Amino acid sequence: MNFDYFTVKTVMANIDIDDIGNCAIEANNDNGEFFYLVIRTTLGTTQIFEYGPTIHSGVMEKSVNCSFKRMEFTEAKIIKKIQEFLNNPYRTITQAKEMTIEEALEQCDDLLIYMKENTF
Repeated sequence: MNFDYFTVKTVMANIDIDDIGNCAIEANNDNGEFFYLVIRTTLGTTQIFEYGPTIHSGVMEKSVNCSFKRMEFTEAKIIKKIQEFLNNPYRTITQAKEMTIEEALEQCDDLLIYMKENTF
């Protein structure tokens, strides 16, 4: 039986975030799925919003995750969250860019409105 070892991790891209406490990231994979991470900090309290996937076709994906978390600003925790968002193995992110918080939130469908308006 063979066992792999001496694994090499290769970074293919990176993103430079000026203010990790106040940023928005749009990330996508080669399947056309988009994911959003919004981080906003006010007076030492950080809000983290995550949404995706969406394919921007007007049709809701079979499964969409939306999460919100509020915490005290902690640089290490925010860095970890951004790294986890970009390197989630189930998403296979290949591109990422920073955008304004407003632009990112506009890309996210309101799931409550969707549930109220789309009965089957």
